[in-house]
Amino acid sequence: MGQLTINFSGVCTHFSDAVPGVHRVVLANAAAFHFGVLQMPPTGEQAMYYLQPHVAIIQTSSSDVTNPPNPENPTVPNVMKDGYLYAGALLEVPNASGLRQYDESYWNDVRPLSDFVPEFIYSADVVLNKRAVCYFDIRHGVISASKASGGAVNAVITIPTEGSPQLTLTPFQSDIPPADISNYLVIDDNGNAAITVANIEFDTLNEDTPFDYILHYLTAQRGIPPALSSKTPGMDDWEQLTKPMLVGALDSLATMIGNLGPTGQQVTDFDADLVDPSCSDSRYP
Repeated sequence: MGQLTINFSGVCTHFSDAVPGVHRVVLANAAAFHFGVLQMPPTGEQAMYYLQPHVAIIQTSSSDVTNPPNPENPTVPNVMKDGYLYAGALLEVPNASGLRQYDESYWNDVRPLSDFVPEFIYSADVVLNKRAVCYFDIRHGVISASKASGGAVNAVITIPTEGSPQLTLTPFQSDIPPADISNYLVIDDNGNAAITVANIEFDTLNEDTPFDYILHYLTAQRGIPPALSSKTPGMDDWEQLTKPMLVGALDSLATMIGNLGPTGQQVTDFDADLVDPSCSDSRYP
């Protein structure tokens, strides 16, 4: 027996039984730059905001691992490079075993999207029909919540496996074959491994931090809402957008485009424990 622990971070939206019998984690395609106006609770004051691109990563080898068997994060031609997932794909653990169970912390600490948009209805295209950058389908294991030192609340899924953990990636693009990426896992002497799956931005200096959580609503039928019924995690310290802030954000955006996304070293160095509350996970229902 082995075990795979999956730490989710950033804009990872959890759907219980939208697919019958499956806990599906959706990483919405948040790679575009967003700008908008939001009616702030409870006063209704209007706030302009921007949202830097968030990208999907799979971190199997972090900077705190000494002499891993494979020092790189996964690469799959035409889908993922050094852990940066730039084309849509489904992740699964083919040798998972046991029941699927929910720890009380998941229901208590991971906030439902209806807390902030009571009429939330998910988009079938995004949640079921592959208009996302990643699905991680879970049929076994214990689903719980953990709080990062930076303040984010994120889901942790611990999956027993028959033998050493395995991880497969099936591209949404039908002409690209499935890939076994198990060889990238760092497996200890007890047959256990841990990975981080994140939908995150890498320019923390030029982000409009208090608004990141609303990217979860890219999974909604109506998209990002124009108003909220209450403040989302991390929204307490928001400030009005200024021209210098926007100039800095656009300059940073240009740099990211020029680099074609995050580097392999950035993926390796990413530390989910430092993520702030606005990049907490969310759930439905």
